[in-house]
Amino acid sequence: MRVHRITVRDVKGVRERTVELPETGVVVVEGPNEVGKSTLLEAFDKLLDPRLKSTSSSKEVRRLQPVGRDVGPYVEAELTIGGHRVRYAKRWLRQPTTTLEVLSPVPEQLSGEAAHARMEQLLRDCLDRTLWDALRLAQSDDGRVAPLADSAVLSAALDAASGSELHAEGGDQVLDLVEREYLTYFTRTGRPTSDYRRAMTDHTEAQDAVGEAHRRLEEAERLLDRREAARVELEAAEERLEQVRAEHAAALEAQARADALLEAHATARAVLGQARERSRAIAHDRSQRAEQAAQLGRLAAELHQTEERRADDAAALERLGPALAEAEAAVARADEELERAEAVADLARADVDHLRQLEEVRGLETLVERVRDVVDRLAAARASVPARAVGPREVRRARELHQRAEVLAARHEAASARVRVESLDGSVEVGSEATGTPTVLPAGEVLDRALTDELVLTVPGAVRVVLEPEAGGRERREELAAVRAELEELLAEAGARSVDELAAAADATAAAEGAVRDLARDLETLLAGRPATVLRQALAGAVPDALVAELAEVRELAAAGDRPDRDHPLPDDVATARAVARAAAAEVQVLRETRRAAVEAHRERLRGVATLRARLDRADGSLESLRRQEQQARADLDRARETMPDEALDEELQRRSAVLAEAELAEARARRALAEADVQAVADRLASAARRLEEAERACQAAGVTLHTLSGQVEMAQSEGRRELYDQAVAALDECERRLASVDRRARAARHLWRTLTEHRDRAHATYARPFTRALEELGRRVYGPTFGVTVDDQLVVRARTLDGRTVPFEELSGGAKEQLGILARLAVARLVDPDQGVPVVLDDALGYTDPDRLRQMGEVLGASAAGAEVQVILLTCTPDRYAAVPQASTVRLPA
Repeated sequence: MRVHRITVRDVKGVRERTVELPETGVVVVEGPNEVGKSTLLEAFDKLLDPRLKSTSSSKEVRRLQPVGRDVGPYVEAELTIGGHRVRYAKRWLRQPTTTLEVLSPVPEQLSGEAAHARMEQLLRDCLDRTLWDALRLAQSDDGRVAPLADSAVLSAALDAASGSELHAEGGDQVLDLVEREYLTYFTRTGRPTSDYRRAMTDHTEAQDAVGEAHRRLEEAERLLDRREAARVELEAAEERLEQVRAEHAAALEAQARADALLEAHATARAVLGQARERSRAIAHDRSQRAEQAAQLGRLAAELHQTEERRADDAAALERLGPALAEAEAAVARADEELERAEAVADLARADVDHLRQLEEVRGLETLVERVRDVVDRLAAARASVPARAVGPREVRRARELHQRAEVLAARHEAASARVRVESLDGSVEVGSEATGTPTVLPAGEVLDRALTDELVLTVPGAVRVVLEPEAGGRERREELAAVRAELEELLAEAGARSVDELAAAADATAAAEGAVRDLARDLETLLAGRPATVLRQALAGAVPDALVAELAEVRELAAAGDRPDRDHPLPDDVATARAVARAAAAEVQVLRETRRAAVEAHRERLRGVATLRARLDRADGSLESLRRQEQQARADLDRARETMPDEALDEELQRRSAVLAEAELAEARARRALAEADVQAVADRLASAARRLEEAERACQAAGVTLHTLSGQVEMAQSEGRRELYDQAVAALDECERRLASVDRRARAARHLWRTLTEHRDRAHATYARPFTRALEELGRRVYGPTFGVTVDDQLVVRARTLDGRTVPFEELSGGAKEQLGILARLAVARLVDPDQGVPVVLDDALGYTDPDRLRQMGEVLGASAAGAEVQVILLTCTPDRYAAVPQASTVRLPA
C-alpha cells in the first residue's frame, strides 16, 4: 500500500488540511504542536476501518468532531493498494456520505454501501493488517514491534529469503480451515465446545438419569418395609400412652397435699412480716427521739464557734487598711515611669523608620540609574540588528541547495557523453544557441568536454554541427537549472551574493539578537518582582514612569519624616537607631515588669480584704441560720414529748418485741413441716409425669402420621411404573454413548491435524527469524558498529540487544535505545517485503531521546533504507532539525 494524499476537513482542531506524500523515500511532515500531524493519521485509520461506516455515530467517530462546532468530520485519501489506485472519502454525523473512485487499472465510481463494500473487499484481499499495525510507531509507544509471525506478506518474504520454502502456497488458508474445524469441537484453550461438548453433556445427563431411575426403583421397595415397621411402632406407642396416664394421675394427688402445706407456710410468713414491720417502726421512733436531742446539742455548740470566728475576721479586716493604701501609691508611681519610657521608645522607632526611608531613597536612585544605562544600551543593540534578518534555517536551506547543485552537476557530467574536437587550422568556432557568439578554437588545440549542454561546432563556409545531449541529459540539466535558480532566488531575497556571505549575515543577525536578548534579561533581573507593565515600558526603550514616581514618592515620605533636633540628635545610621530603639524597648520592658509586680501586690491586698469581707458576710448569714435551726429543733422535741413521753415509748417497744418472738416461732414450725414434706420433689415428679405424658401423646400421633404417609407413598410409587422408567433410561444411555463415540472420533482427528500443522508452522517461524535477524543486524551495525547483534524469538519479536559482548534484555534498555531498535526493526521488515505488497513505515515524533551523533546515524540509515528498497517512510515531527541528517528527504510543512 502507498499513500499519495490525505485530506481532512472539520476533524478535531483541523478545519481543512491536505498533505501530498511521495510514493517512495522519506518524507518529513513537520509543524508545531497541535497543528494536526497525528490527527491526519488517526483520521486515515478511521477512514480505512470497515466498522466505521459513514452512518456510524459511535464514540470513536464522535471523537473526530471539533469541539463546539456542529459539523461533520470529512476524510479523503488517495492511495494505491493491490495494484489499484483509488480515491476514498467519508463524511460522518452530518450529511453522511461514502465515495470511492478507482483511478486505475479499470476506472470505477461508487458511492454509499457499494463504495464501502468494494473498499472493504480491497482491504481484506490486499492489505496485511498485521504488517500495517506493526510498521507504525506512535508517540506513546516504547519502540517495541508487535508480533509479526501472523503476517502472510512477511512470511512469504522471509520464506524466500531463507530458501527453505516452508511457506506453501495457500498454506495459511489450509491452516485457517483446519483451525475452524478444530474450533467446532474445542475452544482455543483446548476445552470441548459446541456439538462435542453437548454430546458429552448429554451422555453425563443420561448416566445421571439411569442412576436416578435405579434409585427410585430401590426407594419403592424400601417404602414397603418402612410401612410395616411403622404399623408395629404405632401399636407400641399406644400401650406406652396408657401406662404414662396412670402415673400422671398419682402425681397430681401428691401435688394437692403439698399445696396445702405451702399455703399454711405463706400465712405464717405474712404474720411474721407484720410483726417485724411494727417492731421496726417503734424502734425507729425511739431512735429518732434520741437523734433530736443530740441535734439540739450540736446546734448550740456550732452557734458558739461561729460567733468567735466572726470576731477574729473583723479584727483582721481593720488591720489591712494601711497596707492597701501603700500598694495603690506604688502602682501610680509605676504608671508614671512607664509612660515616660514608652514615649522615648516611640521616638526611637520613628528615627529607625526615617533612616530606613533614606536608605530606600538611595537604593531606588541607584536602580533608576542602572535601568537608564541598560535601556540606552538596549536601544543601541536594537539599532545594530540588520534590517533584513537572516536565520539559520535559510542558511541551512542555501547550503542544502548548493550541495545538491554540486551533486547534480557532478552526476550530470559523469552521466553525459563526451565530445573531443581538435582544430587543425584554427577555423573551428565553438558555441551554443544559448550563448549566441561563438569562440574560435586555435589551431592545434583540443576541446575535450562532457556534452552537458547543447554544443555548436562551425567551420565557416564548410559545415555547422549541432550536438545535443540525450533526453535524460536534458532532464538532468533542467533539474540542475531549477536547483540553481532556487538558490539564486534565496540569496537574492536575503541580499547576499554567496552562501558564505549569507552565513556571515546570519552570524551577524544572531550576534545582534543575542545582545538584545542579554540586555532584555538584564532588565528582567533588575525589575524582578515589579509589575509586568514596568518591564514592558523598559523594554520599549524608556525608564519606567512607575519607577520614577516610586522614587519621588519615597523622597517625599523621607522628607516628611524628618525632625528637628530635640532633646537628642538623630542617630548617624539605621544600625545606631535600631540599637537606641532596642535599649528603649528594654527599659520599657523592665518598667512594665515593675508595674506588673506593683499591680499584683495591690491586687493581692484587695483579694485579702475581699476575702475577709466575704467571710464576715457568710458568718452573719450562718449565725442567723443557726439560731433559727436551734429554735426549730427545740420546738420539734417539745412537741414529740407532749405526744408520747419517753417512758411510754420504751414500754411500747418491749411489748412489740414479745409479739415478734411469737410470730417467728410459728413461722419456723410451718417451715419445718414444709421441708419434711419435700414439696420440690413432688413438683418435679408431677412435671416429669406431665412431660412423659406429652411425649407419649406426640410419639403416638407421629407414629400414626408416619404410617398414613408411608401408605400414601407406597400407593403413589405403585402407580408410577418405576420399572418401565428405569428400562427407558438405560436405552437412552446406550444411544448417547454411541453418539458421543462418533463425535469423539471426529474431534480427536481434528485436534491431531491442527496440532500437526501448528507445529509445522512454528518450525517455519523459527526458520523465518534468521533472515529477519540478518536484515536487522545489517541496519543496526550502521548505527552501533560491528559488535551489534539481536535476539529474535519465533514470533519475530526482538527480545534482547548485544553490543560489545554484553547482552541486555529489551525491557531493560533505555527509552532512547528501545525507540532506535524499534525503528531499525520496522525498516528491516519494510526492506524484506515485496514493495507492491508492503505498507508505509510511519514514525510519529520519534527519536526525541536520541543524542546528536546517534541521531545523525539514524538519519543516514533512514535515508539509505528508503532509497534502496522503494520504501515509503513518513516522519511526523514538531522539531524540523531532528531529521536534517536524512539524505534526499522530502519535507511537507504544516503551518500553524
